[in-house]
Amino acid sequence: MNKTCLKCGYQRRQADKSPDYACPACDVVYTKYEAKLVRDIGLAKEIRDQQVIDNNAQPLETRNKVDIAKKYGYVFLIFFGIILGLQVYNGEMEYKNGEIRFKEIVTNTIEIRNEVAYLPKSDKPFTGRLEEFHPNGQIKQLKIFKEGKGIGLTTAWWENGQKLYEMTFKNGESGEWTVWDDEGHVIWGKNQVSPLENLGAWRNASYPNQAQICEHLVDRLSQPNLTASDLCICISGVAGDDSSLDFMTITETAAVCALRLK
Repeated sequence: MNKTCLKCGYQRRQADKSPDYACPACDVVYTKYEAKLVRDIGLAKEIRDQQVIDNNAQPLETRNKVDIAKKYGYVFLIFFGIILGLQVYNGEMEYKNGEIRFKEIVTNTIEIRNEVAYLPKSDKPFTGRLEEFHPNGQIKQLKIFKEGKGIGLTTAWWENGQKLYEMTFKNGESGEWTVWDDEGHVIWGKNQVSPLENLGAWRNASYPNQAQICEHLVDRLSQPNLTASDLCICISGVAGDDSSLDFMTITETAAVCALRLK
């Protein structure tokens, strides 16, 4: 059974790369957090027991006030239960494995606004799972979002089913990449810029990394007389010194350059 984090609610998947003892989404160590919950519950029980002793020692008038407060507390609990029930009824929450929790939202379409993910026609940053598919039905991408930012492991596949890339998000920022070609060969390892990244990453990449990217893209573009050197010069020219064109990926820019150099 996949482990569910009691702190953030993330359910561990077989594809997750983080250690088995820690949550891929929030990095909490399962056993430490569960031990903390046990301690908190024990402390709450001690406080409750002490309150019972104190209440029995209180004057009648004080105990009456406490009873009134309890009644209002029960009313609040009933009201909260009704609201919770409505959320379950409306599909916002679900009852599973003896727990009531927010239902995971799965979508195949999101919108990125100011680097934050939203569902179409929604003003609330998206929390849930993005699942995209190729026209042939093969899975294209799996990505987890929390409050509009990527978390944990993102995986994409080529149309033939070969893995395309894996990327780990932490605190909304992309971390280590591994990229494969459509035959399953690793073409970019950890901490290297990928052709799937934007022109901002290109400007920060080392020259050997840029040259490696261009050699790979020249092979994939299969355009006669197109050299890796010319392609690198063109991509650098398009990237420039500012971020005005950073919405373009390196792959998209290479395609434009190939047309210019044709």
